[in-house]
Amino acid sequence: MQIIIIMAILFYSSVLDAATIFIKDKAIWYEGKSMDGDYKRFIELAKELNRNNNSIFVKLNSEGGDVVEAMKIARLIHSLNASTNVVSIVLDSERTAAAGKLLFNPVKDVCYSACFILFISGSSRYILDDSNHPVKLGMHRPYFEEKYFASLGLDEAREKYKDMENEVREFLVEIDFPRNLIDRMFATASDDMHMITSADFKKMNLQYKPYFYEWVKNKCGLMTSINFDKSNLDSLTASVEELKKRGACEARELVKHQRLILKQY
Repeated sequence: MQIIIIMAILFYSSVLDAATIFIKDKAIWYEGKSMDGDYKRFIELAKELNRNNNSIFVKLNSEGGDVVEAMKIARLIHSLNASTNVVSIVLDSERTAAAGKLLFNPVKDVCYSACFILFISGSSRYILDDSNHPVKLGMHRPYFEEKYFASLGLDEAREKYKDMENEVREFLVEIDFPRNLIDRMFATASDDMHMITSADFKKMNLQYKPYFYEWVKNKCGLMTSINFDKSNLDSLTASVEELKKRGACEARELVKHQRLILKQY
């Protein structure tokens, strides 16, 4: 069911510019504040990736924006079973080659508010960080445009907000997001932020949606947890080879599924 909200609901306001959405390294990069028109642009890029037989992978760096537009994209990410990614470090290829060990550079990427919903909409949710540079994921309750909400009488405001909360909660349940975290989201004021760490994600097994994990495991037979020592190139090489085997199978199946979905747009 499509979310229908009378006025644009905004999450945490951002100093970033309107979202820039583009393809790089066979992925959709989504950066900046979500705005009207992003959904249409996202569909165009998803179709372009699919035409080139690439599965949909979305790299996120946003402080939030228009949650109505973000929700449209989130529903599409969910139906496509696309992968999402947030990082706080990136591999430094030149220094790694020279030093003979993995070396990373910190980045200032964040994913707050509406962006957080995009992230958890992915069927595979990838995080890359380390103890010195923890990933920056944050959530809080959505809210109506301030002037509009202030213009309502108290009873009407209560009803409008309850309707909106029910619709957002319904979607979060649909994407298998834990109910205790949904409650935490709505318990966090719109001018506050509840941060979630990569350790939280691993502890609660949020890297994959349950049905997706089981589907890939049965389709490809390679859905095992892969861990490697970032300082050890041999460990990385072994992990990459295992990832390639699983990834090739997973990508092949996803491209077929996503092509069927995108034919509807």
